[in-house]
Amino acid sequence: MSHDIAYIDGQFVPIDEATVHVFDLGLVLGAAVTEMIRTIDHEPFHLDEHMDRLYRSLKAVGFPTRPE
Repeated sequence: MSHDIAYIDGQFVPIDEATVHVFDLGLVLGAAVTEMIRTIDHEPFHLDEHMDRLYRSLKAVGFPTRPE
């Protein structure tokens, strides 16, 4: 059993329960915003800077940051 999780539609779910809608823009058009973060001793490194960059990127491509 995997302990990996996914964040789907505002919820964290076990990776084996994660699903994507067939009309999802990432699936249909390849639209994506990614952000990688390093951890040290399981703690995010420079989390605020990563989150700022992620939100700037989401805004730039017009992706919503809150569920509608």
